[in-house]
Amino acid sequence: MGATVKNAQGETLGTINDFVANPASGRIQFAIISLSDPSQSGKLTAVPWSLVRPGADSTSLTLNVDKQKLSSAQTFDATSWPDFSQPGWSQRIYSHYGVQGSGVGGRIPAGGSESGGSSSSGSSSDANPPQSGTQPDGRGTFNSGPSSNPSEKSTQP
Repeated sequence: MGATVKNAQGETLGTINDFVANPASGRIQFAIISLSDPSQSGKLTAVPWSLVRPGADSTSLTLNVDKQKLSSAQTFDATSWPDFSQPGWSQRIYSHYGVQGSGVGGRIPAGGSESGGSSSSGSSSDANPPQSGTQPDGRGTFNSGPSSNPSEKSTQP
């Protein structure tokens, strides 16, 4: 968080304020950007994570969105977050940016606890989450190492 968000032309659009993750998959759905446009001072907006790419340096990200499209996006105040667990809200964001998306998300603050709702997919919370899985950007896998729980058996070859 705190990374500068720029467009492809190198113009600063804002900074990463937070993320919204799908509680069922653990994948990031939206980046929450604190907008730098003076006309939208103090406003936040959600953009689909699939439109965010690494930037030219380690402190920035590139948002593959036209500046006009971003300025016409729905915004909200830091003190009044929308309920991302409502599928209609998420779908409006995806639709605005012309990307496909599904599922419901929940805000994952820096402290790691979720607020903003839960998944309606019917999956239950797992007390022992898997030790490996797909990275939030979907580009590969991560592995946090062997389980420290001796009752768990490894399924890796």
